[in-house]
Amino acid sequence: MPDILIKNIPSEVHERLKVRARKNRRPMAQELLVILDSTLKQETRQFPSPVAGNKPLTQNLVTRGIRGGRL
Repeated sequence: MPDILIKNIPSEVHERLKVRARKNRRPMAQELLVILDSTLKQETRQFPSPVAGNKPLTQNLVTRGIRGGRL
């Protein structure tokens, strides 16, 4: 497994990580892995597919919405 070295961590970030790791009963390295993994999973989430039956957004619909005070 590859290694990562993080330098110049601000002391307040280091302390918060230490507190969080202790609270979750994990070593700091494992806590960092959990944080990285959950953050990266959130970034790869896909938008839900459009609901069946919705009309495509057209200039006509936008214009009607603006005139109707919806925007």
